Amino acid sequence: MAVSCVFFDLDDTIYMDRGSTAAVFAATCELARDLCGAPPALLEQAVRRVARERWFATKAECPAAERIGISSWASLWMPFPEADDPEWNSFRSTLDEYRTGVWRQGLAECAIADDALAEALARAFTGFHYETFYAFPGARDALETVAKRFRLGLITNGPTQGQMLKLNAIGMADLFHPIVTSEEAGVPKPDPRIFTLALERAGVAPADAVMVGNSLEADVNAARAVGMTAIWLCRDFEDPPLDFQGYRPRDLAGVARMLMAGVVGGQT
Repeated sequence: MAVSCVFFDLDDTIYMDRGSTAAVFAATCELARDLCGAPPALLEQAVRRVARERWFATKAECPAAERIGISSWASLWMPFPEADDPEWNSFRSTLDEYRTGVWRQGLAECAIADDALAEALARAFTGFHYETFYAFPGARDALETVAKRFRLGLITNGPTQGQMLKLNAIGMADLFHPIVTSEEAGVPKPDPRIFTLALERAGVAPADAVMVGNSLEADVNAARAVGMTAIWLCRDFEDPPLDFQGYRPRDLAGVARMLMAGVVGGQT
């Protein structure tokens, strides 16, 4: 095997999805405290739980939402596909109420009933997110190092517009070709079809490609299932099973070291 292309996941691999979301929740809930005295920790806990429940119900009613493959908290701010599709048209028509409703119910669990405040907090959450995009420290340096020897691609779950928004905000969109999203593929990771599409666009065989990601199921096992080599970017918030066999660096610098040392997948 001669590795020629390295694909990366985006969220919690390059882009700090959990960190950015935590900062936005903190800012929005602190705003609520300043406006009405809501306890920030209690409000955040309630809103996260309500969002999970409502997003799960939405996916059951709207198959397109299931196929996009995003988290419940991303549903509270992310731009959704603008294609003229009956499923998305129906979902977009209720999106503002969906988001406001999550905050309304969260406030209610803090014994606060204020529709105008719920609407303001829903808008603020989106606004804060557009100002809070973080990449992991050293991410670009590590990626540029890998790019000296390999072509870089990206395989990510989410609406194309939203994922490109993140990439442009952290200044890394220029590093990847191709960029394949679950919106474009019509299926999210771990479905093998999104990997197959990315490989086709890159013009490489599975045996000549490596996948790097933080999810054991969606990135590592899924990539292996189509014949790719996989590197599990096992950050501090994830511990590998004791029986896991494979590459498991803790950060992107470690990924770069492995790839440039030529020890991944029997590189030649």
